[in-house]
Amino acid sequence: MKDHLKALREKVIIRGIVEPLTALHIGWQRSFDPVESDAPVIKDPKGNPFIPGSSFKGVLRSFIEGFLAGADLPDRLKPCFPTDNTHCVDTGKWNDQDYILEKACPVCRIFGSSFMGGKLKIKDMPVDEKEWHETFLRIRDGVVIDRDSRTARDKGKYDFEIVSPGVPFSLEIVGDNLEDYEKGMLFTAFDLISQGFGSLGGNVSRGTGRIKIAVTEIEILNTQKLFQQYKNNGKIETEKKTGDELKKYEAEMKDTFFKTFNQEATNV
Repeated sequence: MKDHLKALREKVIIRGIVEPLTALHIGWQRSFDPVESDAPVIKDPKGNPFIPGSSFKGVLRSFIEGFLAGADLPDRLKPCFPTDNTHCVDTGKWNDQDYILEKACPVCRIFGSSFMGGKLKIKDMPVDEKEWHETFLRIRDGVVIDRDSRTARDKGKYDFEIVSPGVPFSLEIVGDNLEDYEKGMLFTAFDLISQGFGSLGGNVSRGTGRIKIAVTEIEILNTQKLFQQYKNNGKIETEKKTGDELKKYEAEMKDTFFKTFNQEATNV
């Protein structure tokens, strides 16, 4: 795992679009305004909906945890879970950096934990204002069912606000010192979530939260060149990948991910 985040070796910026394929509900707080929905979606100061980076990160981490936990992998490659009695790193050794770097599970290494910093920064995702119109906010009705009588509970009617399908949100993820297999892990998760194996937001049991994740550009900064470049002209040059070059890069990273874990599994 090299030196994790001790020295910045590479910074990768992943840009793209997150598009709801079904209605999307990411709630904020219950409204007591009689003219508003009981459960509005979270909005920015302009009144436009957005996807919190923390919500997306939680879905991404949870999916990868389940994906790796369900695979036929040795224990050292399986993720730990916050609800488990034991974790990948013994709490009594949190001050031992070498021990942490050796024992930390793949998910803690990339997303962080109580004992080590994460490599990812996921920004809040604004709606594309060129594609947005306030009519894309809709209200859906819901009702609380009494399980004993199998009828609607008295005063159990409520409603919640949703964003209509097809509204694009701008994705930007900044990764520090990502190993190639970690990039491949992310790209694999994007693909599988887009195929319906993960959902975003609330009320997903009612059919909301299906999304598509499309990467449109990757920008790479090699920090070995950063100091000299900035010293010479005050500008930083980055490598950008789009189109066919981007598709090839994603495929190579995903291939590295599966090869790395397959090799690790056979070396038990």
